[in-house]
Amino acid sequence: MIQDEQKLAQAMPDAFADRNSIRYILFQHFLSFGIKKNPSQKWEKNLQELLQQFNPNELKETLFFIVEFVLENKEWFYTDNRPAFIKGLLWTFKNYINEKRTFIAIEKIVQTAFKKDKIQGVLSTSIGKTGLQILTDFANLESFKSLNFLQNNIKENSFKKIIHSFLEEFEKKTNISCAIWEDRLLLALDFGIKNGIFEQKIGEFTYQLHIKSYQKFEIIWIKPNGETQQSEPAILKKEHALALENLKNMTADIRKTLQIQRHHLEDSWRKNTIWNISDWINIYQKHSLLSYLSENLIWKIISKENKICILYQNNLQNLENEMIIPDQNDTITLWHPVESEVEITLAWRSFLYQKKIIQPFKQAFREVYVLTAAEQKTNTYSLRFAAHILVQKKMLALLNQRNWKFDFVENECFLQLKSSDLKIVWGMEYASNDYFSSQKLSFLQMVGIDKKTIPLVNIPAIFFSEMMRDIDLFVAVCSIGSDPYWQGENRLEDYWNAFSFGEKSETASAKVRKEVLEKIVPTLKIGHLCSFEKNFLVVEGKIRTYKINIGSGNILMKPNDEYLCIVPERKKHNPLEHIFLPFDTDNLLSLILSKAFLLVDDDKTEDATILSQIKRRK
Repeated sequence: MIQDEQKLAQAMPDAFADRNSIRYILFQHFLSFGIKKNPSQKWEKNLQELLQQFNPNELKETLFFIVEFVLENKEWFYTDNRPAFIKGLLWTFKNYINEKRTFIAIEKIVQTAFKKDKIQGVLSTSIGKTGLQILTDFANLESFKSLNFLQNNIKENSFKKIIHSFLEEFEKKTNISCAIWEDRLLLALDFGIKNGIFEQKIGEFTYQLHIKSYQKFEIIWIKPNGETQQSEPAILKKEHALALENLKNMTADIRKTLQIQRHHLEDSWRKNTIWNISDWINIYQKHSLLSYLSENLIWKIISKENKICILYQNNLQNLENEMIIPDQNDTITLWHPVESEVEITLAWRSFLYQKKIIQPFKQAFREVYVLTAAEQKTNTYSLRFAAHILVQKKMLALLNQRNWKFDFVENECFLQLKSSDLKIVWGMEYASNDYFSSQKLSFLQMVGIDKKTIPLVNIPAIFFSEMMRDIDLFVAVCSIGSDPYWQGENRLEDYWNAFSFGEKSETASAKVRKEVLEKIVPTLKIGHLCSFEKNFLVVEGKIRTYKINIGSGNILMKPNDEYLCIVPERKKHNPLEHIFLPFDTDNLLSLILSKAFLLVDDDKTEDATILSQIKRRK
């Protein structure tokens, strides 16, 4: 202790000048904290008596100084009884719940405690748990923000599990789910947006970002004389370069926030998020920015009589256009089509068409996956997405984007849910050095290191559907059949054909896509030249007749089903620009329509590669 006391004494000369001083006695009290994450009642009582003898501001600054000291002298995290000193220090911060620096200090100590030293290993799991316990006990928005930050920024899985256990305790203590706390963090986002306009003055010019929807924005610059222009004033680059850069960053943050929260809201189905009405109104209906995201989505009000309604023009209304006013005791959740009769889902789809409503992500038109007879028979596993040949590099990249992981030891893709003990596992085998061959899918319940396979019938319907949708996406993007240029091993050619044009292309997403096409195509100027044949959109060109597969987007030419490989050009005048689509998250749907417009006028194409194929006759 002497050497460490000397270090601290050098940093704070008055701390150890008198061993009878109250400060020295306080530090000794820190050292008596013990090995547990929580102190005894006697220790806590003595602490409060000691603190009353200090000048509050002076003591506060001393404590924050010591935090920086121990962070620079990491041996305090593991040498002798120094960890007890840090835990005593941490516990003292419970007296500064209204000080923002408190939460930053605790975050830094927890992060450091969970770091690994080459010689020592983990510096101090015990100190980390004490910091997490204090944040949990605070039970407020600022402490949740810190816990959430630590959960997202500490990479070690074992520590993430520890933090998760404290988040579960936080939920029980506050009786509010972490998903709702995450939403409440959004309310702190203040971009100064008023009436859909973000405005800022730079020099003699006024910048305005007009938010039209969650993804449509218009930028206007107002000159000193009141005239407007869309281009950036050149003079600002010279005289206000830094302010202009900050403005661009703020604009990017607004756009990014909407995109991030779009995924967050869509993810609420996995987490089974339910909001109380008051939270929902503040976060989604009245929020100056997020209201653009929640608008046009369909919600389920949970009350004595559940009501399904859409937030349209800032009001909740049902299919009969009647305004719905929730009771203050009601709760609300995002509606999912898997929980409704087909007729209800079709009615909402028709409503979107009538009102020309574009949803920020697929909801009414969302693919639905229900348990099949084959899955009921296999009971604990599904073979629905088995026997697909997937490109490894694409697969690993997409897994990472969707928060899935790949276990190279077990050869399986998996998703471990933060909010439960569920783990979804999708087996893989190596078809070659470049490809995976997909195997069965299972749902596991994790209890420590033990795992138990759960019967598929016991998986909640919405969660099951969403997990299957993820895997359908992996197949659609990563299958070799989705690559029109694929040139691979001959032994895999049968699979490529089956996915490109055969039974493997008839997926749930293809069924929804076909339904949309059947509604839209007849309204187009090329509609009279198009028809449907099983899982194909048939297009009558001037030279040939074409079959575009709705599952893969690949093309066959009649009469001999000859393969046609094309990639539509990016034209200045996009033929799809004015076509109404009720969602904007299906790139393949847009690609199929682009190909249809191109092939109707096949005699006008100047692409030599395409011409050589369509004029060749076998």
